[in-house]
Amino acid sequence: GRVVRLARSRMALVVARRIEKANRNAELEPQMKLGVRTSSALDILQTSKRLSEIIRAIKTLEVSTRLSEKCCRAFAAADAPEILYALIRTCNRSLPHIELLHYVLLTLSNVARYSYLMPSVATDDSLEVLMDLTQMFRDKENIFCLSIALLERVVFSNERHMDMCRSAENAKRLKGIHSLCKRRQKMARGAPQAGPPSPSAIKYDLRRGIRSLERILQK
Repeated sequence: GRVVRLARSRMALVVARRIEKANRNAELEPQMKLGVRTSSALDILQTSKRLSEIIRAIKTLEVSTRLSEKCCRAFAAADAPEILYALIRTCNRSLPHIELLHYVLLTLSNVARYSYLMPSVATDDSLEVLMDLTQMFRDKENIFCLSIALLERVVFSNERHMDMCRSAENAKRLKGIHSLCKRRQKMARGAPQAGPPSPSAIKYDLRRGIRSLERILQK
């Protein structure tokens, strides 16, 4: 027992030293600071044509907007949501694009946590883009759940978006998506379970997405 405790103490000391070193580096190197990294990532999104570089940039934005309200404000002030919605329109169902979409949606969701920044996320394009995404990726739980949850926030953010969502065309689309998702859910219930669900499967549970969709349809 004493040997184990000593080993854990040494490990904790090593981790603490690594964290201290990382913090010192962040202070000494401006490029490591969240704000600078956010600005740099936004520049890359607007100028780069390389998918790998764009994915790295959006991962940086996801981290900075998750950790810093100030970075969320900078993100909104730079009209970055418009850039991300335009980026979404260029994506297909390939695995690299699914990874990109995952981090784009997480980033937008991070900013949408702050009600005063919601107008920057609920743009004129947001409703159509998110509805297209929900329909196109209804069989991909992570993209579907993130996009429908963000769509719900956009719809309830102001009356204009709610009215747009209530249009005959949009209501028909959402009801069609809801019907397909309920069918998938019913089929999944009847399928044999191969072990416990993964943390990702729990987080992006289809039922959550369906509940968000039903709340939108009820309004």
